[in-house]
Amino acid sequence: MNHVELGGNLTRDVELKRVGSNQTPLATFTIAFNGKPKEGKDKPAAQFFDCKAWRDVAEAIARDAGKGDRIEVSGMLTQETWEDKKDGSRRSKVVVLVFDYQLHSGGPRREHAANKGAAQKEPTLHNDEDIPF
Repeated sequence: MNHVELGGNLTRDVELKRVGSNQTPLATFTIAFNGKPKEGKDKPAAQFFDCKAWRDVAEAIARDAGKGDRIEVSGMLTQETWEDKKDGSRRSKVVVLVFDYQLHSGGPRREHAANKGAAQKEPTLHNDEDIPF
C-alpha cells in the first residue's frame, strides 16, 4: 500500500506547465510544515515536501492555491531518479504524486474545485515522452 496524506503551507505559488506532445497539465509545488524540534532545540524543524499533480487536479490546484495557503494533499509517494549533469552521478528524490487536495485558506479564489462534479480519477502513469526528466 502506498498512500500518503500531508498538510502544510505552500512555500511558493504553484507552477503549472504543459508537458509532452499532448501538452498534459503538470503542477509542481512544495508543502512545508513544522516537525518535532531537533534534540536539544526549542524551535521545531521545518519539513519540506515536493509535490506534483497531473491533468484536472493540476489545473485546479494552480487556479485555486497560492503561496502561504494551508493545503492538505493525498496521494502516493514516487521516487524520481536522474543523472547529475555536472558529475554524472545518479540522484534521486521522493515526490508526492497528488490525487486530491483540500484548501484551508479563505478568499474568493480559494474555493476547492477539484472534487466538484464527477469523482476524480487517479492519474494514469505516463510514458517517457510525457515526462520531462
